[in-house]
Amino acid sequence: MKKLTAVIMAALFTLPMFACDKKKSDSEPLPEEITEEVTAEATTEPVYRELENDDFHCLDLTVETSDEAPPTELHSSDLSGIDFGERLSPCKAEGVRENYGVYLDYYRALADGLTESEYLSALEEMMQEEADICEKTAEGQMDKCTMLGDKFYIAVNYDDHCGCHDSSLFVFDPVTLEYEELERHTGLDYHGCYTDLCAANDKLYYYDCYNTVTNNQTGDSVEYSYDEVSDSFVTNIYCFDPETRETSEILTLDERIVSMYPMKNGIMVGLRVDTTSEDGRKHSQVLESRFYDYETGEELEQSDTVPIEDHASGRGIYCDGEPVEITGGYNGNIAAPVTVKTQYYTIETDLTQWSHVFAWKERLCILNTEKVNDVGTREMSLYTYDLATMERTRMVINGYTNGDMQKGRDGIFMTQQSSEGWMKQFWYIYYLMPEYGTIYKLDKTDEILNVVRGEQMYYLTLEKDDEGKSGRGYGNYYYGKPKTLYWFDAKE
Repeated sequence: MKKLTAVIMAALFTLPMFACDKKKSDSEPLPEEITEEVTAEATTEPVYRELENDDFHCLDLTVETSDEAPPTELHSSDLSGIDFGERLSPCKAEGVRENYGVYLDYYRALADGLTESEYLSALEEMMQEEADICEKTAEGQMDKCTMLGDKFYIAVNYDDHCGCHDSSLFVFDPVTLEYEELERHTGLDYHGCYTDLCAANDKLYYYDCYNTVTNNQTGDSVEYSYDEVSDSFVTNIYCFDPETRETSEILTLDERIVSMYPMKNGIMVGLRVDTTSEDGRKHSQVLESRFYDYETGEELEQSDTVPIEDHASGRGIYCDGEPVEITGGYNGNIAAPVTVKTQYYTIETDLTQWSHVFAWKERLCILNTEKVNDVGTREMSLYTYDLATMERTRMVINGYTNGDMQKGRDGIFMTQQSSEGWMKQFWYIYYLMPEYGTIYKLDKTDEILNVVRGEQMYYLTLEKDDEGKSGRGYGNYYYGKPKTLYWFDAKE
């Protein structure tokens, strides 16, 4: 009996002990190391997908336009209060102004179809206009603009005589609308306004190009920018560091370059090179590309450079913040399938060229120019690879691609330049939904649109003068004062 009683008492004491242990385990969290282990086991790793064109079901879509409210929002800020100040360019000074701007040889073409008295009268009027300009200061005008990080970098021109000898570099914050002058180029030893200003490697790059010729009227030896009289050109390429505000020269060429683009590991410059006929005379000019290291200025082999930009827009290609790798295409001799690789997938297409690529987590769009008949007619086709439906759609978007294109959250922004009558130009801004083939009209402006490229793309319009023109042009340069800044809900 005593033994039975002892067993029962032991059981009664043991039950509460187990009950307390169980309650304690329900109310307290697992140790951190155990939690991490369990969570890791429960997480499913995303499957990386390697796909080919045949994995998709191919369809054709017909593009439709809509005036309904698009699935995005267009924002704008008034920039008309921006004032870059006024300056008197040194090339306007007496004794040197005749060497720049309008000089006599430039207007020889006026003699065609004019009598001598008509020619002299027209020439005198033009020279008087230039003389009046040389007596006045000029307001700073936005000449070029690029984006680095979340700031605009604006080249401002103060030289309305020849456009080359008085300029400044400003930084502009699109959020606060504050701006500041970073650097100033004033003097006859400057030959342009931050030509082809571009951003790469957290720095800004631009170049000066000039040649030395003799003014036929004064006999002076003068350095001119972009003059065709002499073959003796000099090009200097510079790097500006926004952090230190220091400028360094990275390269000097005894040649004329006509373009400059940033690449992943170097600068690509375009040069016009003369070809020579069998009799030794100059025959024609061809465009030649060369590549140079950002830091050392050493020339690189083309095969050692990797483009990081969209062919048509000059903008980096990213998918959720990660660079997109593109291989294949047509290089002038060999056509290979275009393959696009992101952190989520690799798609080998049956296309052999591309001009724009837009990549999302479950969608890829490639804009391609295609020859559709033996006459040479070409179409702009947008191919969309949808990884959710496994469909590849093709839509023809001729007429919508003569401006700029930018990736949005789930679609593509586009600008289209058009005209109404003689010299009446305007721009449309569109939003394309690739999966539906629908193009929404966002806005229309008759001012010049300047595209500012970065992770977020902006559009700038320019103020018009009394004659209804947006800024005064010199040669191929057209610039003015900023008026309106447009941007979109476009970041991913």
